[in-house]
Amino acid sequence: MFKRYGYLCVIQVCVTMLLAQSLAAQTTKPAAKKFDITISKETTYFLGPVLPDGTIDYIAAFNQRSSKGVTKDNNAAIGIIKAMGPEFIHKGLRAETFAKLGMSKLPEKGDYFVGHDKFIADTKEFWLQGKKVRGRAWNAEESPTLAKWINANEKPLAVIAKAVRKDRFFIPLAGQDGDFHSAWKMNHLRIGKFQDVVVALALRATLKMGSDDVKGAWSDVFLIFKLSELISQGPSPGDRFSRMWCYQYVSGASCVILTSDNTSPVQAKQYNMKLQELTRAANMSDFSGDFMRAAYLSYVMTMMKKGPGYVFDMLNLRPGKKSDDMDEWAPVRDRIDWDALLRNTNETYDKFIGVLTSSPGEKRSATWESMGAQRKSEMGIIWRRDYSDSFRGIPGLGDVVYAAADAYPPNAEGDVMLTADVRNAMIAWLIPSGSKVDVDRFDSIFASTPLCSIDYALLTHKAVTGDYPKTLDELVPKYIKKIPNDHFSGKAPIYRLKENGGYWLYSVGPNLKDDGGTGASGCDDIVFSNSFDEFEEDL
Repeated sequence: MFKRYGYLCVIQVCVTMLLAQSLAAQTTKPAAKKFDITISKETTYFLGPVLPDGTIDYIAAFNQRSSKGVTKDNNAAIGIIKAMGPEFIHKGLRAETFAKLGMSKLPEKGDYFVGHDKFIADTKEFWLQGKKVRGRAWNAEESPTLAKWINANEKPLAVIAKAVRKDRFFIPLAGQDGDFHSAWKMNHLRIGKFQDVVVALALRATLKMGSDDVKGAWSDVFLIFKLSELISQGPSPGDRFSRMWCYQYVSGASCVILTSDNTSPVQAKQYNMKLQELTRAANMSDFSGDFMRAAYLSYVMTMMKKGPGYVFDMLNLRPGKKSDDMDEWAPVRDRIDWDALLRNTNETYDKFIGVLTSSPGEKRSATWESMGAQRKSEMGIIWRRDYSDSFRGIPGLGDVVYAAADAYPPNAEGDVMLTADVRNAMIAWLIPSGSKVDVDRFDSIFASTPLCSIDYALLTHKAVTGDYPKTLDELVPKYIKKIPNDHFSGKAPIYRLKENGGYWLYSVGPNLKDDGGTGASGCDDIVFSNSFDEFEEDL
């Protein structure tokens, strides 16, 4: 059951799922040879830049793409970094990043944004105080700690407000030792720091409502919108999902504004029009760009250069039995058809995205089940041999690769079998499974955005007329241009008035059934209500 404030945790889970776990920095030097791989759309996908060893520099490729049209004068990231402080950029990458942005070195201490975890030692206490004030106007006496945190960040928030007047946002990807996964991880960590800024702005908006500062509260809501649109210009899925979790905070603060007695009907109509304009629906096709493809292709190339154990360590997965001794790895590597592995990675990714971007329903569910069965069959090769002497008897990537190399003779037929085993191992550990549960989580996030737009219109109708409409059609076109369809059913969301004068608004959810908008076991309706749900502590 959807709760107005509860989906940030889901988004974080989805994004963390895609990241595979956490980064483990590596210092192994790459092999000196030039690798014989084919540069093509079918193999490397990107055609350049090409590194001296013959592989693609995916970090440089994305930086070239993302920086087009960006200048020092129009890049909001520069001002935002100045507000966040030098720690916003990883210490080992700071000099390189600042140089590429044309920035001077920042002093270690200054009026920088302070995260809640550094300002308040007891994080649980922070969320408990948030529970007291979320979903309503409040004042400093009700939660002095939150008020002090907001006040401590007034200067950096003012710098951010000035920075977001610019229309571009670019922070170059940079990774330790040139690893694409490292660059991805560093980018993801920065996105996490933005979340605290959004929390502070949403809380400040409702704090301003406590002193009847309607215009000031709206300015903070608008600032969240601007910040989310800028961050979403980034290349990764996390960058693009940032707009979605920002909407949840916008929704909470906006509803406080629209339902306040201090907001006039004229103001409510004006704010609603702006909210309708700024809230943009999304689906998986908006997030299925080339970034994840590049990540998986880079894993193949990294394994080619540094060995399977290195890749496992890089992803912070359990390392295999074998080390990455180049004398041992080189003869195995030279037997593998790397073009075939790259082509297969592209094909697997295309299938995954093809199903992911299709419409929810029985057909897609059946396709997922079919792909899962095929994957299980392909992964069976991993358990065909005895790995009793490996870690806990469970094979790592290195175990499988080296065992396959020992099992097959070094001839044309044996090399084909070796390549097939490596392919299956890489699919098992490095390519996302795309389970129905994971996809349902993404779809539920997308289903919430149209509900936000309708919710704004319903609250505005009440602010102007004194009542909620009997049907959603009464909102058109005065409060909303048209009623967006439920992401799952393809029809209008379900809307019912409550006996107490409130309303239920909900999507049928992943099971495609109307469960009555309840939170009962087995029900997955995504519900909005005019009564604020309890604050989600794990936001």
